[in-house]
Amino acid sequence: MIRRIFFRLFLLVGLLSGLSSASFAQSTAVLSGTVTDASGAAVPNARVVATNQATSVESATQTDTAGAYLFPALPIGIYRLTVSGTNFQTAVVTDLKLQVASTLTHDVQLKVGQTTDTIEITSDAAVVDTTTNTLGQVINDKTVQEIPLNGRHFTDLSLLTCRTDFGEDATNLFNLLTGICQFQGTRRLLVAPFELRERVLALIRRETEHAQQGLP
Repeated sequence: MIRRIFFRLFLLVGLLSGLSSASFAQSTAVLSGTVTDASGAAVPNARVVATNQATSVESATQTDTAGAYLFPALPIGIYRLTVSGTNFQTAVVTDLKLQVASTLTHDVQLKVGQTTDTIEITSDAAVVDTTTNTLGQVINDKTVQEIPLNGRHFTDLSLLTCRTDFGEDATNLFNLLTGICQFQGTRRLLVAPFELRERVLALIRRETEHAQQGLP
């Protein structure tokens, strides 16, 4: 009986660890778009700088031959986007809100002029992500305070999501703990002692490879 209790506690620790690691893995967002001129033609080699308005940390890139730019993994926050190109006025877009695990697309149109001339635009329109069919949601602080959440631990909110993979993992784990079925594997959660060690090591190897290749 005691061994069974400790075994179940061990599984719960693995569940919480998996939820925490999943939350950490999704703490970035994607920002992309296309830079064009007044006629709608692509502007290649334009410099695009994304600046976190709270921390002033900058990330820079250039548009490709199709005028497209991409920031694949920006920390969540409010950003200012500065776009400049030869023989074009500099465009500055402020208040771009990047939420957890979201993909925001914002196109910029440059006007002919001196680079020293600046046009500032405030982003106030919602941007719909049409690049993926993934379902997701952001739970804000007001919801955390008002819902009947025992202990108000943020990892518990991972179960209040439209992500079917998290829901199926939680269901399988519950069935395992109650003795309904044997362990069937998980898609997102890391459960000890079945797969936590191997999958954490795999994540470490992946991050190491990304660092060696200069990837975010």
